[in-house]
Amino acid sequence: PAAEVTDANPYKEFSPLGTYAYHPDQKTAYGDLWRWGNHAGAGYVVLQHMRWYSIEQYVKLNTVSGPLDALQNRRGERDAVFRVWVDGVPFLEKTGFRLRHTPLIKIDDVWLNWYHGGTSPPAPGATHHYRMSNVVVAKKYIGPLARTP
Repeated sequence: PAAEVTDANPYKEFSPLGTYAYHPDQKTAYGDLWRWGNHAGAGYVVLQHMRWYSIEQYVKLNTVSGPLDALQNRRGERDAVFRVWVDGVPFLEKTGFRLRHTPLIKIDDVWLNWYHGGTSPPAPGATHHYRMSNVVVAKKYIGPLARTP
């Protein structure tokens, strides 16, 4: 269980990051949480409030093979790749999983979302503010932008 964020909590000025992923092998109907971090002993990624970060993600869909079934599915291979960098430092690499069973599913949209809470009361106990800037979609890693003083 998560610790309550109070004035005594040393992490009250930080927010954790993760990816909420829907995929064919998820354990429940609600998707899986892939926490960012714990890569090479780096720990979990938490962002300090009131500071800009460069966050980059890479997704490579898995291949599909075999004949089409009645639902236009084939056999999804476990060769998808998901990577995350924060300020140029790699914090997550997930491989050997599936995101699809049909070649009809492609990456055709980018969805950036800030989510806090759940589906039932009580609502979050505080107002949450965030900003995004310099959003880029690319076919290769570009690294953090140069910071200006």
